[in-house]
Amino acid sequence: MAALLSALDALAEGGRGQGAAPQEGPWIAWSQPPSRRPLAPDDVHVWCVVLDRDEASRRPLAEVLAPDERVRADRFHFARDRGRFIVARGTLRLILAAYVDLEPSRIAFRYGPHGKPGLSHPGDQESLVFNLAHSGGLALVAVSRSGDLGVDLEELRPLEGLQRIAGRYFSAGEAAGLLALPPEQRGLAFFRCWTRKEAYLKATGEGLADRLDRFEVSLAPDAAPALVADELDPAATAQWSIYELRPAASFVGALAVKAKTAELRIRCWQHPLAR
Repeated sequence: MAALLSALDALAEGGRGQGAAPQEGPWIAWSQPPSRRPLAPDDVHVWCVVLDRDEASRRPLAEVLAPDERVRADRFHFARDRGRFIVARGTLRLILAAYVDLEPSRIAFRYGPHGKPGLSHPGDQESLVFNLAHSGGLALVAVSRSGDLGVDLEELRPLEGLQRIAGRYFSAGEAAGLLALPPEQRGLAFFRCWTRKEAYLKATGEGLADRLDRFEVSLAPDAAPALVADELDPAATAQWSIYELRPAASFVGALAVKAKTAELRIRCWQHPLAR
């Protein structure tokens, strides 16, 4: 996975490339949250968090972090990155605390073999699943009791080496579908594909870079978000739902949920800190 992340980072270098301008589409709308936010079994709540905050806003968030999170924050060389980490982790704690009726500082995490996070609290809290993604100045936090989920987010930016990256890490069908699009549509389609794949891997807890070309997601502008095929788990297409998320004009994200039900309700809200 490190090799892929390095490749994606390299895409941001250089000002030329195939554009990734946002396009109109049927993504889920974002709004301010209601005062009461019960989480029913078929609900998924997705929160958008603005990470670039002033010192006065960051200070109370830093105070709820665990000692290991403070150590991680101190390791960042640049103040902007350190501040974004503090806001992301602190706000994650605020969001989860509201669902499990705990003080934010008392939230404790456990991690799976590939780093997938979960709550380590006993009892009803074990049924709560969540996932965090961040890119640039935004973060997304997805919360549910409906089953495994994953969320991913990317800031749209000009691309260099799009065909090379897609050819190495996408499935054959995805790579062919990407190159079949007009050049001006390939940037957004690339990030749609990548976020959907990453959200699915984060949801399954696998996080394996060598598995990226073993499953396929939709990416065409006129295709609904979906898991098209999974070579290692053919039944997965009937078990997983994928949603496109557009929290801001210059960002694209994806939500993967292990649920196939017409009753699944996706609620997308701006966190109050975004006001």
